[in-house]
Amino acid sequence: MFISKRLACVVIVLLITLNAEAKKKKKSTQLTTSDYEYMIKYGWYPRGVQHDPQSGASSLASMQLFAGLEPTGIMNDETRELIATPRCGNRDIFGANQMHGPPNRAKRYAASSYVWSKTDLKYYFENFSSRLTAEETRDAIQRAFDLWAEHSPLTFQETDDIATTDFVITFATGDHGDGIHNAFDGPRGTLGHAYYPEDGRAHFDDDEDFTVGSHNGVNLYIVAAHEFGHAFGLGHSDVQGSLMYPWYQGYVENYQLPQDDIQGIQQMYGMPPEDEAPAPPGASPNQRSGDNLPDTCTSSWDAVDTSFDGKVFAFKGKYLWRIKNNGAANGFPKKITSFYKRAPSNVDAVVTSRVNQKTYIFKGNRYWRYTNYKLDANFPKKLKPTGLPKSVSAAFVWGGNGKIHIFKGNHFYIFNERTEKIKGGKRTIRDKWHGIPTSVTSAFQWKNGKTYFFRGDKYWRFDDSSLQKERGYPKSKALYWMGCGATPDLPEPIRVLPEENEERN
Repeated sequence: MFISKRLACVVIVLLITLNAEAKKKKKSTQLTTSDYEYMIKYGWYPRGVQHDPQSGASSLASMQLFAGLEPTGIMNDETRELIATPRCGNRDIFGANQMHGPPNRAKRYAASSYVWSKTDLKYYFENFSSRLTAEETRDAIQRAFDLWAEHSPLTFQETDDIATTDFVITFATGDHGDGIHNAFDGPRGTLGHAYYPEDGRAHFDDDEDFTVGSHNGVNLYIVAAHEFGHAFGLGHSDVQGSLMYPWYQGYVENYQLPQDDIQGIQQMYGMPPEDEAPAPPGASPNQRSGDNLPDTCTSSWDAVDTSFDGKVFAFKGKYLWRIKNNGAANGFPKKITSFYKRAPSNVDAVVTSRVNQKTYIFKGNRYWRYTNYKLDANFPKKLKPTGLPKSVSAAFVWGGNGKIHIFKGNHFYIFNERTEKIKGGKRTIRDKWHGIPTSVTSAFQWKNGKTYFFRGDKYWRFDDSSLQKERGYPKSKALYWMGCGATPDLPEPIRVLPEENEERN
């Protein structure tokens, strides 16, 4: 009897302990005052209003979706880990009216309404990092500027004259004159922040353990490149792996600017200046025909894609064109295999992932996968295990959610590049892309954030924000994309950006 009573006491104590732990865990999912302060600081909850559980959960779900987490609206362990991750001090959202949007569609890189009115820019050091030498700081900052210059017409030069500089770089701690809400908070918190054009101020928390060329501490080169993105006019991106993703993602050796960021900077400032290859003697500037080449002006496209390095290629038969701001580049078309070794001809679709930067080429019942134009090992592979039908008609990354969408007939599929399988089965095209014909042969997103669908010489422009085909379409691909203007109405060639010669709707 004594043992039974003792055992009963032990059981009761255990039950009380477990109940207390359960309550503790349940309580930990509730939003605290510091959680609201975090969301307020980064634009997810309005400042100066009462902390309401319902609106707080909605705001948290929006932030979770933006960060790539499941939008539960609950402060779970995964979200706690996110909040504890060092990050940029700039807000994630432009405008207070966007703070309480429903957690539905993710958004790509954001561009502010401000840009620099010139492209040759100067920067000035007010001081240097206390954790690094002046030369180490200079080198990291210069490389951060160069990362963006490689993909845009912007140029950067250090100056020792503050009166003529465009950017002022400062290392500071705590409240450093930007207001209490922008004060730095010590190690592993807010890493830095920068002002949008044409302000030019870029501030870094000098309490951080900034390092160079190391996985230890916080890499100044990566952080500076991110902050300079804001200084050029870019907002935060919801694409994990992009430079403008707000949370610090660690040091990467031989870092290359991701495609999401390339598209963002080029939307605002255009492509970098390049020396055109001279056209062969006697050939037209864009090499329209000859040697059984597809005709630049009359040929339809099999596929079109923006490659990992920002180049836009249109495919036809054995050949491809590079499409630049002013039409087809000189010296094209060239053989597909001059870029993609062992690639097939007469492709069905081509798309480059924003997640892993790999290019997928589809033909018949097989697909090829490339990394930096090199065919990956064990490819091509059969399509059947992916769940995709054979002979797809188009593939593209949709700006609405950053996922690969693949068309076939009247249906589309979402392709998960991590598992290389479709997600959710087939769906009807007209239910999502109103006004777009089901028989398109190629599609992709141009740097203006709009999705373009092509069939023959016609193309349609789709607004990913309003989910509607834009008015005034279809239009001529040859005229607006290839620089061909030989029509009765337009006797002279027009060579401009596609969006610059279209009416504003």
